Amino acid sequence: AAWRIVGGEKVSVLRLLSSVFWLIGGVFILMLLRLLFDADTTLLGLGVYLLLPFAVIYSRFVQTYPLMIMWFAISLYFIAAYFKKPTKALLIAALAASAVCNYTRPLCIFIMFGAFIALSIQKRGFRKGVFSKITGLFVGVSVLPCVAFYTYQMLTTGYGFGSGLFSPRYMLHGYFWKGWFSMIQATVGLSPVMLAIVGLLIVRDRFTKYLLAGLWA
Repeated sequence: AAWRIVGGEKVSVLRLLSSVFWLIGGVFILMLLRLLFDADTTLLGLGVYLLLPFAVIYSRFVQTYPLMIMWFAISLYFIAAYFKKPTKALLIAALAASAVCNYTRPLCIFIMFGAFIALSIQKRGFRKGVFSKITGLFVGVSVLPCVAFYTYQMLTTGYGFGSGLFSPRYMLHGYFWKGWFSMIQATVGLSPVMLAIVGLLIVRDRFTKYLLAGLWA
């Protein structure tokens, strides 16, 4: 659609859109951080999101990753806002953003579930938090478009969840975790990860601690 508007296939247009998606995500990251932290910590967190070298490169990436990150940031904000002040409007917004995020690219699905379930546990306790109707609704609605798409793809092309796109068995092999560690080093480096672990340990607010713990899912 963008190419039709500008009258040709221009990679610069796609890069511009990617940057716009990343910046919109930054707006919701800012809103999320303001819910959780003071002004100094909020500014630091937003700076990491916008200025980390990996973020700068991926914000111009001509793929769906910036769009996925944008929807993930929107989803995460509405999840946190809903548990801060539960309303139907915030729940619907969280469901919609999560569904679109997972449909765009289902790479954030477990982090998203981890955040929602962790906050649900913090709010209602373990049993009611994990097995509540709201948790079931969130899981079901947020994965429905993604599952429908990949099921259709698998039935029509033979490629889908059963052909390597999603293979939990990899987590039982050492090379998976070695590759995971190498990817962390190649993207953000070990320092931000270590700081994230320290932050999880020292943060005092229970709501924030549960959310941060859930993001490690």
